[in-house]
Amino acid sequence: MPDPRKFLSIIFLNFLLIASIFAEQRNALLIANSNYKNFRNLSTPIQEAHELKKTLEQLDFAVTILEDSSLEEMSVAIDRFGTTLKKQGGIGFFHYGGHAVQVNGKNYLIPADADIPNKKKVEFRAYCVDELMPEMCADTNIIILDSCRNNPLPSSSRSATRGLGLVTNRPKNSIIIYSAEPGNVATDGVFTPVLTKRLTEKKELLAILRDVRREVLKLTDNEQKPGEYSELETEVYLAGYDNKSLQPTVEDYIKLGNEAYDKQNYSEAFSYYQNATNITSPIAQQNLGYMYYYGCGVAQDFKKAFKWFEKSAKQGHFNAQFNLGNMYCRGEGINKSYEKAKYWFEKASEQGYCCAQFNLGCMYYNGDGVEKNYEKAFEFYQKAAEQDYAPAQCELGTLYYYGEGINQNFTKAKYWFEKAAEQGYCAAQYNLGTMYEYGHGVKQDIEKAKEFYEKAAKQDFDLAIKKLNELKIEKSEPNTPYILIY
Repeated sequence: MPDPRKFLSIIFLNFLLIASIFAEQRNALLIANSNYKNFRNLSTPIQEAHELKKTLEQLDFAVTILEDSSLEEMSVAIDRFGTTLKKQGGIGFFHYGGHAVQVNGKNYLIPADADIPNKKKVEFRAYCVDELMPEMCADTNIIILDSCRNNPLPSSSRSATRGLGLVTNRPKNSIIIYSAEPGNVATDGVFTPVLTKRLTEKKELLAILRDVRREVLKLTDNEQKPGEYSELETEVYLAGYDNKSLQPTVEDYIKLGNEAYDKQNYSEAFSYYQNATNITSPIAQQNLGYMYYYGCGVAQDFKKAFKWFEKSAKQGHFNAQFNLGNMYCRGEGINKSYEKAKYWFEKASEQGYCCAQFNLGCMYYNGDGVEKNYEKAFEFYQKAAEQDYAPAQCELGTLYYYGEGINQNFTKAKYWFEKAAEQGYCAAQYNLGTMYEYGHGVKQDIEKAKEFYEKAAKQDFDLAIKKLNELKIEKSEPNTPYILIY
């Protein structure tokens, strides 16, 4: 039988992904701690978080709430939130309600179960706000700290500082909003309800915050003054705006283009994206490249697609960098060059883009423009697989199966094939069928093998269909087993 790996199909040459750029992603994490084991309970944070959640969902946010959480739970949730923002971009919205404290110029959010007898223990038993900042890596980041209350630590261990301190390490294109100005304290149950009520107003965010500040001052007899520190580079309209005479921004053009594209009004979408590119928007440039590549609303033109992808890629847009790499691989609109393809895949991979990481793995596995290197292939496949990218999970399983770039391990091969198969990836379903048919790393089970072959066959996977036909015929000698690299 010929080497089964000759069945390899270079997937990374066969697709140009638009990913999620045709819809602005909005993600929110709300942490609310009310019921403390060792500090005064707070009656409002959880209730306020649920009201805020309803409002944010009206504004198309995907919202996660964490209630009365431990330090570990807070850390895990924030880490997952950061991973989501890195992958999806868009708007990241973080809100904390609960006790917090400032110690030695740093702010700490206090978990519900924290036991902090003195300020020396704060660093180890509370969540440092400085650790949150790198996780806020969306295109636009909104961070709200409704925690500027009196220092909750025992009086014998308090410093003279009241409220929270100024966060100096702020994320790019971000705004940090305090329920009370740094160094002052907030009244429970005032700031977040006022903010929640006003977030649906069709005004720019900074205008909303000015109105919130005036209302909070009025409700507290000028005792509580909210503050914000903005690094925003663009205007933010969470609910849009009413003023039709207002000059549309890049975000407006892209939103209108997205809406037209979703309705398959491609010519109209093309026009909106073109307006946005006049303001040098990398997202709009990427979208125009996509439309030229596939001929959506305009004549298909690889050279023009390449031009727009390149403009966007040079501004750092990961999807355009990925698409540019694909065009260099295929020689579409430009002379074929694996070297340049690798350069752009690496740029996108450095931003954590799983498809680019997968393509680099394929290049190293096949020796396309680079010296074959199974260890490097394993490295890149693993990065993409850990982001639940099914093709990479399947390839990682294959490397474990054959012991290429890593010690042979049928158990780990099965693990990764299962991860990909659960996502409906037919090559992985086929590979699991092969493992069960021949008892590699599992107890031999022909019925189980048929089950996985059938799943792949239902997706018109030819090799699985062939296998099902073969299993109906009793043979004196079994076929040589192999795992498909797809």
